[in-house]
Amino acid sequence: MENASFSREEFPKDDIFKIFQNMLENEMVAFSGSPLKGLQVLGILETRALNFGNVIVMDANESILPKLHTQG
Repeated sequence: MENASFSREEFPKDDIFKIFQNMLENEMVAFSGSPLKGLQVLGILETRALNFGNVIVMDANESILPKLHTQG
């Protein structure tokens, strides 16, 4: 890219971020996990009746998920 016609042109940070974000949105990552160790990527229905030490829920609507019940 050093020899590209735009190599010395300055771009606003917002434009660079939008280009980067657009590139990431179109990428796919193949993931295969082990059910006995490491990171697990599961759908909500796949987690029924399973216990986990740590859970991270991504891209979920809070009004649809059940409330968190803690033991105590």
